[in-house]
Amino acid sequence: MIEKAGREGYWREQVGAWRVEVERAERAGLAPVTVREFCRARGLREPSFYFWRRELAGRGDTPRTRLEPAAIFAPVTVRPAPAKAPDLAPIELEICGVTLRVPSNFDEANLRRLIAVLRA
Repeated sequence: MIEKAGREGYWREQVGAWRVEVERAERAGLAPVTVREFCRARGLREPSFYFWRRELAGRGDTPRTRLEPAAIFAPVTVRPAPAKAPDLAPIELEICGVTLRVPSNFDEANLRRLIAVLRA
């Protein structure tokens, strides 16, 4: 068990060092250091690095590195929806023995066409 704890501590340091390099590059406006570059520079096995990074993050031992830009929040003003105008009573028309009930917000052009059809 001691051996595993030692390995875990070693990898915790390696993953932490990689995160520091990524954050340093981001602050300097440089491309972030890839895991492959980091492992090559330190003589680490890349699959082992990925295993320990996932293992440690799954336990909550180390914070996950942001691989995507952080969300940017903008202030938003929420306004209530405008009050709805009261519904007006429909208009009733009787044309050629047919009663039409037209809502108060009718489309005038469509109503003219409908009346022309009824009169024809």
